[in-house]
Amino acid sequence: MKNLSELEFEKEVIDYLTKIGGTKQWDYKKDITTTEQLWANFKAILEQNNYARLEEPLSETEFSQVKKIITNIDSPYRAGQFLYGVNGVSEIEVDLDDGRHVFLTVFDQAQVGGGNTVYQIVNQIRRPKIVDGKPDRRFDVTLLINGLPVIQIELKKALHSTTESLNQMEQYIAEKQFTGIFSTLQILIAMTPYDIRYMANTSQENFNRAFAFSWQNEEDARPVRSWRTFADKVLSIPMAHDLATRYMVLDGTKNKESIKVMRPYQVYATKRVLDKVRKFDFTYDDGRLGYVWHTTGERVIIVIGCSFYYKIKGFRNFKQIYFVHCLE
Repeated sequence: MKNLSELEFEKEVIDYLTKIGGTKQWDYKKDITTTEQLWANFKAILEQNNYARLEEPLSETEFSQVKKIITNIDSPYRAGQFLYGVNGVSEIEVDLDDGRHVFLTVFDQAQVGGGNTVYQIVNQIRRPKIVDGKPDRRFDVTLLINGLPVIQIELKKALHSTTESLNQMEQYIAEKQFTGIFSTLQILIAMTPYDIRYMANTSQENFNRAFAFSWQNEEDARPVRSWRTFADKVLSIPMAHDLATRYMVLDGTKNKESIKVMRPYQVYATKRVLDKVRKFDFTYDDGRLGYVWHTTGERVIIVIGCSFYYKIKGFRNFKQIYFVHCLE
């Protein structure tokens, strides 16, 4: 790969994401460059996906209620709760000008990768300073799902380190740039042509580079170094959507609320469990289905928990699930 400038690298990444695998994927919205345009884009998608309930565009007063709910999200944990919603459906309550009280659907996990879900890319979004004394900012590449920022990618050209991108995003957090419409961000990605790290969005005090993971091949557990391979495996649709929702863990520990994104082996293990369950015929097979997983360390609990707690709603035949965890 020739030594591209950062902007040239950014263009290559965007072009590639729009047609991963030769099929249409993310829709590049090059005309969206400001926060105000992001809000307008989200409003249009929200109206489109809720036309039957609204019948006409939201007024300024009505949409201000929506903006207030999103702007008031004060942590990645609250954002995760909002995005996942209840039983996989995220909704916003709005009092319409005509007196009606409606619930508008923002996300529906049943429509990941299809239905009316809209996947878009924007870049070079201009962000005015929020903290006095700090500069205005421009974000590299942002992935939107139904108009809301969910994945932020910061790029560095060859011979630079992903650590620089991580430092940059930590600085954005400190400067309160991941607020407002960006409060919904779930995953941060640091990318160079030859190295990629991903991590869950977090607070400044809990920002820890040790939790910025490399992706791995399922077959041999070797780290993925090529940005194109990473895009194929992680940023394609529906995988990117799944990683930002299905493969996130909401940790509600009191006063330590946070989100955790699964490591590659946890994602692969969860997929296999779910595939086994989906293929099981409860009508004819022995209904006492069970899989016993043995491993060392506590991360297995994340795999089991995500496999069953977050996904069990899709399998109606489960009556009881037991978790047994032995402390060494």
